[in-house]
Amino acid sequence: MFLGVRLEDIVRWAGVSPSHARLVKTGIRKPSLQVQRLVTLHDGGQVLRGRWEGWRCRGDKLVSPEGVQFDASALEHHRLVLQFARELAAQSGGGAYERFWELLA
Repeated sequence: MFLGVRLEDIVRWAGVSPSHARLVKTGIRKPSLQVQRLVTLHDGGQVLRGRWEGWRCRGDKLVSPEGVQFDASALEHHRLVLQFARELAAQSGGGAYERFWELLA
């Protein structure tokens, strides 16, 4: 299960020492179920990191740190609204397109 997983990632994801991670990766030491689960979740892309810090997945919904829930259709609608707003700004002229991008930043 650790094939292709970097040693540094095992250390960070599982919260283990580099020497322990090396033993687990080489198969000398059997990983605990918790380490197996953590590495599987991270390696499978099922853990939110970086700018997604504080966000949670609950069932089929994405929950913001403020508790606002989004499902796949809501995110698709947000994408379409932004696309529409971008097109309107581009057609408006007079610096509206640049202002649109400033507001998004």
